[in-house]
Amino acid sequence: MLNLIVGGLIIPKPDNGPLLQYSATASFLSKLYSDYIGHLKISGASCETDEFSVAMLRDFASSQVNS
Repeated sequence: MLNLIVGGLIIPKPDNGPLLQYSATASFLSKLYSDYIGHLKISGASCETDEFSVAMLRDFASSQVNS
């Protein structure tokens, strides 16, 4: 079954189940991006007004897996 989040994104999940696909994707992309910017020897990145260090991205990726 497909469910929609408030923004309209389709998230496949069982009824009343966790958004595992979302957390797994967010974790994977955060780790991938942190490895990429770490490889470039950049200390972090920014998105409009928010700044993210390599460590923050890696910690976020770990928190999604360990939750």
